[in-house]
Amino acid sequence: MHSVALLYAQLGMVSLCQYALFGVGGWVALRLFHAFHLPFELDILAAGLAASVCGVIFGLPALRMRGLYFALITLMIAGAFQIIINATSFPDGGPGLSGKVYAGVRQFMPHPPLAPSDAAYFRYVVAVVAIGFVLTTLIERTRVGRAWALIRRSEPVAVAMGVNIVAYKVIAFAIAGFLAGVSGALMAGSIGQLDGRAFPASESIMLFALTVIGGAFH
Repeated sequence: MHSVALLYAQLGMVSLCQYALFGVGGWVALRLFHAFHLPFELDILAAGLAASVCGVIFGLPALRMRGLYFALITLMIAGAFQIIINATSFPDGGPGLSGKVYAGVRQFMPHPPLAPSDAAYFRYVVAVVAIGFVLTTLIERTRVGRAWALIRRSEPVAVAMGVNIVAYKVIAFAIAGFLAGVSGALMAGSIGQLDGRAFPASESIMLFALTVIGGAFH
């Protein structure tokens, strides 16, 4: 939700593909763990970076659009992810690029050593979320945050002030994608496995609605 709020509150952009980036982060975390058994923290970081790159790739074609058209483009991206993940599903210890087990026992991603129990993992997630909020708050107080505020108020004024609108929107997409990817990795670590059927495009709409109702500006 924080990644959705970042784009909406800072730039007024209604992005409906953040749930898809959430899935990207979960997929990368699961694949890296099953393939290389990396430390959980590295899986989280890699998941965030992968989702950040995907967020920029997803966002670039949509940046020329505004308002409803922008929302529709990002919703189409979420729909494309739904089709792909339904066909391939999430890695569960299998061979090949997909890492999918088709005839055998599915493997699960365990909790990190720092948080072996459910209660400890809850505290672990709270700590990661807090770090995410602190980092975004610090960014909002920098030149990037001031540029976002100017763009949100008036893009023509921002252009007149010499603000590179596309560049700062790309930065926002990258940060929002990173947050979504980290969230996906944390979900994968909580459940141990993700189901492709749980990522319909409609969930992106629900996520945005919950973010606005919950207080996107707070």
